[in-house]
Amino acid sequence: MSLAHDDPRAAKEKIKRANAEMKQKPMNSTQYADIRRMLDEAWELASQTASERHHEWRERMEGHIERWTELIEKNEGVIERLEQQIEECEGMEANARSDEFAGTVRGWIDEKMEKIRDIRRTNEELEERIESVKAKLSR
Repeated sequence: MSLAHDDPRAAKEKIKRANAEMKQKPMNSTQYADIRRMLDEAWELASQTASERHHEWRERMEGHIERWTELIEKNEGVIERLEQQIEECEGMEANARSDEFAGTVRGWIDEKMEKIRDIRRTNEELEERIESVKAKLSR
């Protein structure tokens, strides 16, 4: 019976083969009924295990979608803050009293823009994962 827990699909295949072999063997109705009952119980256990595993998989996938969606929302907030900081830096750059300070501020702007690009790439990857998992869940 542990095969039904470990690998429900393989267990069902073995049960199918046993059913086919059983038809080829001479036995009385009591023997046939006993074996049939055992095979039915094994089939039910394998089916139940497969169903439980599928349910657990669905819950895990839905949890991933939820976490990834929350991360995208958090990242969007980070992007908004970085864009505000870029605007402030652009004002500092425009009003800089020296070329050296303007260059420093330009470096800050470039760093923030690179962070925004990285976060957007991450969000795109997360959205692709979400769509992929949703497609699998809809099958």
